[in-house]
Amino acid sequence: MCSAFILTGIWVPLVRYDVDEWMQSKGRLGDERDGIIHMVPKEWLANLASTSARKAPFIAVLTVLITALAVPMMLSLKGDFQVEDFIETESDLAVGIYLVNERFSDEGEPGFILVEGDMADPKVIAAFGELRRNVNSREPGEPDQISRLPTGEVELIAIDSVLILAKAAMAWNIQPFEEAGWDSNAEDGGVGCDKDILGLPSLNDRDCLLFLFGYMLIHGIPESGGYPYMPPSIAAEYIQVADELDPDRPWLTTSGESPSYIRASIRFGISSPEQFALVEPALKQLQDDMAPLQELSRNPLRERADIESADSQYPITWAIPSGEPVIRFVAADSMQDEMQGTLLLGVAFCTLTLWWGFREETSAKQRWRETVSNPASSARRIGAVVALTGIASYLFLGPTYGLMLAILAIALSLLWGTAPFYIATVTPGPILVVIIWLYAMVSLAGYGLNMVTVAIAACLWAWA
Repeated sequence: MCSAFILTGIWVPLVRYDVDEWMQSKGRLGDERDGIIHMVPKEWLANLASTSARKAPFIAVLTVLITALAVPMMLSLKGDFQVEDFIETESDLAVGIYLVNERFSDEGEPGFILVEGDMADPKVIAAFGELRRNVNSREPGEPDQISRLPTGEVELIAIDSVLILAKAAMAWNIQPFEEAGWDSNAEDGGVGCDKDILGLPSLNDRDCLLFLFGYMLIHGIPESGGYPYMPPSIAAEYIQVADELDPDRPWLTTSGESPSYIRASIRFGISSPEQFALVEPALKQLQDDMAPLQELSRNPLRERADIESADSQYPITWAIPSGEPVIRFVAADSMQDEMQGTLLLGVAFCTLTLWWGFREETSAKQRWRETVSNPASSARRIGAVVALTGIASYLFLGPTYGLMLAILAIALSLLWGTAPFYIATVTPGPILVVIIWLYAMVSLAGYGLNMVTVAIAACLWAWA
């Protein structure tokens, strides 16, 4: 917005006018030559002003009607940003994104959900399964950007899937697990856990989960029934322990205590990640699907709480989607909000510039003497300007801008006067109407907000 303000030259005539006034006060301003041809003849401006004045009621009614129809269309606009709006199309990152999307269109670009809390709580493992079922149950018309397996099932891989592979490996060959401390003859497996009907660790028991987690992170998962050996590094992609595990007793730490599993990740793929208009509803739907995790969290999932606050009732302290496609979308969405916010900042620039242009003819010294001679009246006039400026800036631009512009309003009221401020605040109204119409035309044409439309609106403020 600052660049558009400078490049469009809205400030040039005012600077020239101030220079001419200064030169005239010094007696150095020459007379204007006769016969100069202006770019916009004065007669044109006079005819336009008189015609507009005669038809003002009709124009006002027509403007209100068109604007009333345009506002809903403007508010319905959605972001239509593409990845090439933010990075060079020939850059390594962009080329990599396109290659992944082209060669692995079914798998999508990898993303994940990071979950923090007490991951050894059986309720958390059950919630992962419920999350997968939610993502699987898509109704017609709902976003479906999460990649799927050839079977049609959603490809959402979490630690619960890895646990099933570990149990299958135990059923195939129990010996490696017995060498790590599992006792098939003991009622509790030798690790203090409840077995299922097959004599294997139950996923509904905390102690069983501690044994399986520890075994996978130290030894991996043995090959079984056609499945190859899974190294510990792969298991570490889905579960993280906060302590050092005992290699001889993987369900305990080196100090003989129960380990704390503080983080887990849920892996998935997002198809067409370069199309932000598709990614946004998919991520919103994913947030809704994460309801089983929300039920196990005391606070909203996006609010990160201390891991130590996890308890048996609320074992999850934080859960948030992440990964390259999610990060890119969040960055693009934030940039979109920032660019739209600059339109409001443009209102402030226009108002200040118009205030400068409409300033009172009396000198600042004379206004200061009037202020000192009648402080009560001056305080009311300046206070009204400061209040309007501060409140509007606070509501639309935030507290930082609100305080800054309120202080600036005091100085400018003394320098330029208060009456021109009200003229300056009314003048940007038609510009705002034009921008509303611009966005409505974009909506009618079937397009969304992108770099071009937002930049045009930003430049329009500075130019107008």
